[in-house]
Amino acid sequence: MKSAEEHIKDGLIKNEQGDYLWSIDNFSLAIKQDQNNAEAYNLRGFSKNKIKCYSYAIEDFGKALDIDENHFDAYINRGFAKQGLRLHKLAIDDYSKAIEINPNKATAYVGRGISKEKLEDYSGSIEDQSSAIKNNPTDDEPYLFRGISKAKLGEHQKAIDDYTKAIELNPKYKSAYFFRSNSKKDLKDFQGAVDDLSKLIELDPFRSDFYSFRAHAKSQLEDHIGAITDLEKAIEIQPIYLYLLATARLKDQLGDHEGSIDFYAKGIKANLHSRMSYTERGYLKSHIGDHLAPIEDNGRTVEIERTYSKATYNIASTDYDLEDFHAAISNYSKVIEDDAQFVQAYFHRGLAKYYLNNTEEAIIDWEKAVELGDEESAEFLRNHS
Repeated sequence: MKSAEEHIKDGLIKNEQGDYLWSIDNFSLAIKQDQNNAEAYNLRGFSKNKIKCYSYAIEDFGKALDIDENHFDAYINRGFAKQGLRLHKLAIDDYSKAIEINPNKATAYVGRGISKEKLEDYSGSIEDQSSAIKNNPTDDEPYLFRGISKAKLGEHQKAIDDYTKAIELNPKYKSAYFFRSNSKKDLKDFQGAVDDLSKLIELDPFRSDFYSFRAHAKSQLEDHIGAITDLEKAIEIQPIYLYLLATARLKDQLGDHEGSIDFYAKGIKANLHSRMSYTERGYLKSHIGDHLAPIEDNGRTVEIERTYSKATYNIASTDYDLEDFHAAISNYSKVIEDDAQFVQAYFHRGLAKYYLNNTEEAIIDWEKAVELGDEESAEFLRNHS
């Protein structure tokens, strides 16, 4: 029979291979052999983090800390799991405890700084990432995150300096190129943005959004043909509505009205519930002399009004997933204006407000959802009010 330590070694091998379900089984066998093995709980939680089972991972880290209250890695890993659940205040508590245990470990400062940035404490985030850099100046990650917070404060040139340092340390750091391109666009350095996005495409030529972002930068340089070429490549990889619509608009700007109509038609096919594509295609048909077509397209727009709330809800949910909670709240509010009985809009608007520390208004939204019969909101309200 294998010992707990042997099971742990097996689990670590599975972790390195990316086989996290098998690693969880191995760490569970180690725990069965030795229920007081804090590291086995910590490692099992780490594997659960990898498959985004954050709540279950938190339970394991809690057990590890019950056994060893000074287990540095368990605090770090539990902080990461709480970040995965967007519980950033609680994550900060764990990272702070880890810093108390070992104030010279960069990892804890990086994690705490990330949560502070999510809570819009940009100065606090910059301070933490600077501490991480002081403790480990060859780590590219804190430069990236310090740059993100500087950009949020409008300090784009300082942000670019940090992104550039991250790239010097890791020339294949895709996130650093991406965020540097954004700051360059904010400084109207569109050619610099194109250069960074070109490097991104070189590193990952199958990401459709990279071509789309470069197309936007090229359009700012009035290189509309180059922008269309990029959008057509993006469409080749992933023919989504937004790319088709952007191509249609650029073709219209170049005077290619027939080509524009063709791409609006493709956009309608890709997204049958899009009001905008019908409306704009109707306008373009009228513009080139097809005066009867707008009646059909604008009539179709009226038909899909009833599904507009759902489309807006999907946009709001995308904002929420991207943690742009202000935009999410605005779009959820539009949904509620159109449909005051849209339960999930109240629930998720409440969540967005909660993550912006506006707990009182969040509770009002959850209470409205409960009033409309939503059991999930009732359960959440019991746990968070």
